[in-house]
Amino acid sequence: MGKMLSGMIAVIFMAGGLSALTIGGASADPYPGTINTACHADNLNNPRVGNPAKVRFRVGTDGNGAARGTVTFEYERRSSEFVVKQYERRYDGPDAEKYAFYSIPRGKYVVRVFFNSRPGDSVYQNCRTSFRQTIRPRR
Repeated sequence: MGKMLSGMIAVIFMAGGLSALTIGGASADPYPGTINTACHADNLNNPRVGNPAKVRFRVGTDGNGAARGTVTFEYERRSSEFVVKQYERRYDGPDAEKYAFYSIPRGKYVVRVFFNSRPGDSVYQNCRTSFRQTIRPRR
């Protein structure tokens, strides 16, 4: 009877351990304790050379506070795949912020946008997005 009881207890502990392992291993959040973010960016114009390229940027946090940090915009020519201009700006969410960039040469660009939460505020995940913008020739 004693061996049978200890065997049943071992099975219960093993089942409990496997159950806990399965629950812990099935977590959908790879970074527990952080808030998911989503970057949203788009161009507000396709200016002529000499005029500012205007963009709008926002970090969505599903209503979980306001992400703050640094946003980097990389203007990459679609035909040659190299970064022509890079701009770094501060982002103080939660509302969309508008930015203007100058001195971008004529061309069609893919603008890659990277958001990095401010140091010490790592509760917000970093995110990235991209959009297209054209700088047209002067008249």
